[in-house]
Amino acid sequence: MAPDSFKGSLSSQQAAAAIRAGLQDALADANTLADVNAPTTANTLTDANAGGDLEIVTIPLSDGGEGFVTAYATARGAGQIIEVEVADCAGNPRVAKYFLEGERAILEVAEAVGIEYVDWETHDVWRANTSGVGQMIADARARGARELIVGLGGSATTDGGIGMLSALGVRFLDEDGAPVAPIPAELKSIARVDTSDFDVSGLRVIAAADVQNPLTGSNGAAAVFGPQKGATTEDVAALDEGLRNLAAVTDPDTPRFRDAQGAGAAGGLGWALMRFLQATITPGFDIIAAAARLDALVAGSDLVITGEGKVDSQTLSGKAPAGIWNLCQKHGVPLVIFGGVIDESFTVTAPDGPALVGINPPGQSLEDAIEAAEHNMRQAARELGRSIAGAGQDAPATPAQSAIILAGGSGQRLGGVSKSDLTIGGERFLDQIVRTLREDGIPDSRIVVVGPDSLRVPEGIALTFEDPPRGGPGAGIFAGLKFLGYEDVSSGADDLVLVTTCDAPFSASARRVLVDAVTATGADAAAVRDRSGVVQQLLAVYRVQGLLEAAQKAQRTHNRAVKKLVAGLNFVEVEVDPHVEIDVDTWEDLKRLEAATPSKYL
Repeated sequence: MAPDSFKGSLSSQQAAAAIRAGLQDALADANTLADVNAPTTANTLTDANAGGDLEIVTIPLSDGGEGFVTAYATARGAGQIIEVEVADCAGNPRVAKYFLEGERAILEVAEAVGIEYVDWETHDVWRANTSGVGQMIADARARGARELIVGLGGSATTDGGIGMLSALGVRFLDEDGAPVAPIPAELKSIARVDTSDFDVSGLRVIAAADVQNPLTGSNGAAAVFGPQKGATTEDVAALDEGLRNLAAVTDPDTPRFRDAQGAGAAGGLGWALMRFLQATITPGFDIIAAAARLDALVAGSDLVITGEGKVDSQTLSGKAPAGIWNLCQKHGVPLVIFGGVIDESFTVTAPDGPALVGINPPGQSLEDAIEAAEHNMRQAARELGRSIAGAGQDAPATPAQSAIILAGGSGQRLGGVSKSDLTIGGERFLDQIVRTLREDGIPDSRIVVVGPDSLRVPEGIALTFEDPPRGGPGAGIFAGLKFLGYEDVSSGADDLVLVTTCDAPFSASARRVLVDAVTATGADAAAVRDRSGVVQQLLAVYRVQGLLEAAQKAQRTHNRAVKKLVAGLNFVEVEVDPHVEIDVDTWEDLKRLEAATPSKYL
């Protein structure tokens, strides 16, 4: 179980505890239940399952905001929580905690200057600053920390990090050389930055943030996050002007740091960490996932549960549940997402997408739902547990999804150069196809390349051969199916397989839209129709059973045109971007592909 926080009602730790309690309610009588908090290993899970026990592992998540320190400490199961008195965003004393493990310290900006601790009756956006964050950093360094991981979510400040920097020895001066107070109201007065007393030598800093906003502009710290911190429209414009001045004074010749992704995180604290502490920006989920060894845990699990307060169109696009979903796709593990609100904008293109569980009873008001969040969560988990316990062994298997990459061509029109070894954007064609499939969640065990034994395939990917050799693409398809375990029409059921060729490096990116077309229409196959109107049977997703039936009718596949082999199948046609459909048979084709490919891939 790896839920994110349900903002305004439950932390990720509380959410995990409520889900665990609900599952225990339903399953305690059905299994010998081992209730284990992280850390654990995939081997532990395998051993428990082999013995008939059910083990529940909880990994509370955080994207870098509230709960980041606790989530990291829970994942590690070692080190110590340090408490230190610092200034909150208004300058009042506050006890903040951070995690220390050897020479590594995990800090959370929200612990010192979090928006959840703001007194809105007295809050002043022009004085709210990050001095408390600098005090935490100084304390961690004094205790021997040489590596800092700083969670940047949930701040109540828009000071560009000058409060933090001031607490670490940086002095901000006006045109006359007089000191400037490190608060947002003085950002426009800064004319010079004095770092003579600022020393971060030997310190490595990682900033945990999922936002990619720059420091300034219409998508910057003030414009996007200022209003939720109390800034009016007039305040936003003036704050942005001040942040621009800060960046210009610090780096008059280049906007590199100002425009960097993540610079606008935590009211510009991301900029300060990158510019002055040489920090790198990393998604908070990735940091927690590495600490908890989530990849191994998911691989060894039978079910994964995640969740967040509002499940909508953004849930699987960068948030913590998106990272969990990617791991579940990679390892073929089913996922359940709990949500306080399930918005109709939530969509999933994969046919075996996550199951959704809304925790709130129908008709319950938002106020009542927040008040009863823990109870509602536990009850929803109890119902899920009951459905799992009642499923027995008769639940239908999830259709498998596989990919066959045909690489048997001789490359005669390329002067004998292997098409698989051609490159675009500095990457081999074959490597690009396999990488795209992996990123799309297809496990290595479901990818097979059909080609000569001299072919160099990516590590972990199987190579098989046409039987008999040089039997053409039709024979290659069915050699691939045989390798994947499909040999007669009784196998495969509704399983799907992508068929593509090694000379179309971007072809695998069409897989999802082809899968959607097959599943939405009930067709036997979905194939790309190119710009000339030709249907590309070698860039298509097929129902495995349909292919096997076609082979049975054809009696032989050796030296048979694929178009004739699959002529009896019901196709749906799909259009894709030009660079996706283009295959390379000649050097002119390669030039055409390069011209059609968006610059971000080159």
